[in-house]
Amino acid sequence: MAGFQVFVDSSQVRSHDYRGLHAINRNYMQNAFMAGEFSFWSPYLALGKPFATDIESGIFYPFNWLFLVFLELVSLFLCLALLFATSWNAFVKKSVV
Repeated sequence: MAGFQVFVDSSQVRSHDYRGLHAINRNYMQNAFMAGEFSFWSPYLALGKPFATDIESGIFYPFNWLFLVFLELVSLFLCLALLFATSWNAFVKKSVV
């Protein structure tokens, strides 16, 4: 339960790194997809820089796609649940073999 509380704690989710980089990129990605665009270039960061090829944008990271469909807290919970389920599955398969 303590791990879940740390995961959902607003001070952890709203850290400077999250607000300054990841939330901005995620918001820009959501707005571009809602407008029916695939953004190769971001004119808003650093006087313009590649967006799709930037590793920090995370546009090709499957867990970030959850943020396009669900609310932020729901997406964070789903990411944690998928991580736990994957880890549990690997643990069970390893112990069976």
